Amino acid sequence: MCQADKRVLPMSEPGAFDARSQNCNNAAHMLRHLRLLSCQARGEQYTQESFDGVVRVLSATVTLEKVTISGHWTVLKSGHVYTYSYLLKSASIEDITNKQWNEVSRYLQNGIKYIIQKTRQNVEDNLKYIKDSGSSRKRRRS
Repeated sequence: MCQADKRVLPMSEPGAFDARSQNCNNAAHMLRHLRLLSCQARGEQYTQESFDGVVRVLSATVTLEKVTISGHWTVLKSGHVYTYSYLLKSASIEDITNKQWNEVSRYLQNGIKYIIQKTRQNVEDNLKYIKDSGSSRKRRRS
C-alpha cells in the first residue's frame, strides 16, 4: 500500500495567503501526486529508497521585499509522508544589485531546467513502467 497523506495547508489557516506558505502548500500537492505515481509504478519500497529525501520540486517566491528559492522533498516517518522545504537562495529586493539579480535569475533558471528535466524523465519512466506492467498482465491472462 502506498503511503500518502493529505497534509496540506488549509486556506482558512492564518497566513495561508502568505506567498511562501502558498508555494509550500502547492509543492506539497505536487510532491504527493508525484510520490503516488512512483508508488503505483514501482511500489512503496522503491519509492522510499529512490523518491523520498530528494528535492523534487522548486518554488520561487517574489514579494515586494524579497526573492526566495526553495527546494521541497518528502520523508516517510512513522507511516506518514511529510513534506519539507529548504531555503536555497534569498535576496532582498531593496538591496539587490543588477549582478545579484542576474545571479538569482540564473540560479532559478538552471534549477527549474534541471528539476523539469529530472521530473519529466521520472514521470515518463513511471508511466512506461505502469503501461508495460499492464501489458504483461494482459498477456498472462490470455
